[in-house]
Amino acid sequence: MIGASNPIFRWGYCLCVLLIVFGVLLSNSWDILTRREDYGSPVPVRTGPLCALGAMAAWGFAQWATLNTEYAYATRVRSVELTAFAAVAFGFAWSTRDPRTQKKIQEWLAAFGFLLSVVSVLAYFTAQGKIFWVFASPYPDIWGPFLSRNDFAMFLEITFPAAFALGVERGARWPPLRNPHLWIAAWMYAAGLASASRAGAALLTAEAFLLLWTAPRRWRFYFGAAALASIAVAGAGTLLGRLQLADPFAVRREIAASTIEVISERPIRGFGLGTFPQIYPSHARLDAGALVQHAHNDWLEWCAEGGIPFALVWLTLAISTVPGAFRSKWGLGVGAVFVHALVDYPFAKPGLAAWVFALIGTLEAGRNEKSTRPRPLTMQVEGEHS
Repeated sequence: MIGASNPIFRWGYCLCVLLIVFGVLLSNSWDILTRREDYGSPVPVRTGPLCALGAMAAWGFAQWATLNTEYAYATRVRSVELTAFAAVAFGFAWSTRDPRTQKKIQEWLAAFGFLLSVVSVLAYFTAQGKIFWVFASPYPDIWGPFLSRNDFAMFLEITFPAAFALGVERGARWPPLRNPHLWIAAWMYAAGLASASRAGAALLTAEAFLLLWTAPRRWRFYFGAAALASIAVAGAGTLLGRLQLADPFAVRREIAASTIEVISERPIRGFGLGTFPQIYPSHARLDAGALVQHAHNDWLEWCAEGGIPFALVWLTLAISTVPGAFRSKWGLGVGAVFVHALVDYPFAKPGLAAWVFALIGTLEAGRNEKSTRPRPLTMQVEGEHS
């Protein structure tokens, strides 16, 4: 997204996130101290996602402290970013324990996703390669604030399930074709196809099938009709063209092979978080005509930079979010982005990764909501007879 590669932006982003989360935690801590009966116990922190996030940040700082990195500055920056992501997840896990707050998060996620999807599609067709019709961009494939079709598709992977789940929940209020969330979800799905991201289209379709499987039967027909109408407006011709490419993994295949060679040299300790741009050139099998800053596969990049144990921590995080995502249904986007990371690098982009970690924290709060809710007080009065 905008400014994602600018070091000043990245440092400023991390600082703002840490300050905001610190303020949220401080405010909630005061509320708990002054109104304990309203909040119950704090969110348990000994849970898979939050522990995994803490371990990832600690891993990078350990590499930096022990000089086990090819570029200390890059490792320090990446470690601070991971700390900010962990803070986002913990802050949302702490502050969204109330089910009403979780519902508001879902509603805002759906509304913002829809609004930004409309603006992004309009900008793509009318902004002539400029960001929000104003700012020049080094890339031609601009979707609103997203500098890549893949970034736009991954954002929709996160927000689309929230809109769909809201439509199903509120289906009793409106007939299907008058249900606004049915059309919102259909448009967001169509926008994802219009983006022409092949992985994004596949994952959005997989999300739609999973959600339709648990939805009332009539929703399958009505959503399909609304989606076809939305696709006619947004367009999917570019996607059809890209699906016909003879070699869809061109360049990515060679980068992946080179990254596997990097991993084989230091499979346990890695070369240091954030150092992929420095270590890749000596193993490159192909001159891509541009600087290769990422492996286009976060999982391979994690193995190369942090070693296989570091990637296993990410795998632990991904697996631990599955139950909450399926239970909520609107959190399925978390798993979709982890799968998309097999062919792209969403977690190297703070603007996208923050959405995922915020959702992880919210799902974690939902999982612990029963344990954090204060037990009702019961009184037994003896000798009470009519």
